[in-house]
Amino acid sequence: MGPKDKLKEIENKRDRQIDNAGTGPLNFLNTGDIAVDANAGGLVYDFRENSKTTRYYPFDTITINNNSTSGLNIYVNQRQDWQKVARAGTITKISDFPGVTSVRLSKRDGSVTIAAGEIETTVERAPLTIDEQTRREAKPSLLKSIMRLVGV
Repeated sequence: MGPKDKLKEIENKRDRQIDNAGTGPLNFLNTGDIAVDANAGGLVYDFRENSKTTRYYPFDTITINNNSTSGLNIYVNQRQDWQKVARAGTITKISDFPGVTSVRLSKRDGSVTIAAGEIETTVERAPLTIDEQTRREAKPSLLKSIMRLVGV
């Protein structure tokens, strides 16, 4: 077994561990002030481009800890139709959007400044359920045979 095979084996083992155990919480703090103009884009976390999260996305759960005095609009995957609101001084947990790959945060109140460190964003990926693991690992023909036997 060569070095490339050994590396591939290690990567496959890590992927199985992530599938079985999920990820722990991965935290982010805003490092600069969030723009006053909501149309300016606000703060964007793209988990596909972040070296800390690239291996683990898509995520199942986002938790926003808003320690500022302004409310936030939360756009999951930066889509206008997947919007939630985080009121000032609250913790908002979002777990009803599948496949989270990015999030955009913008201010609801243009007159308030959100300083660096006032917004903490945490993302997590849950472990696969036993059904998801079975679907992923079973050969399609075997799975069809089992489903036929049980009458599904």
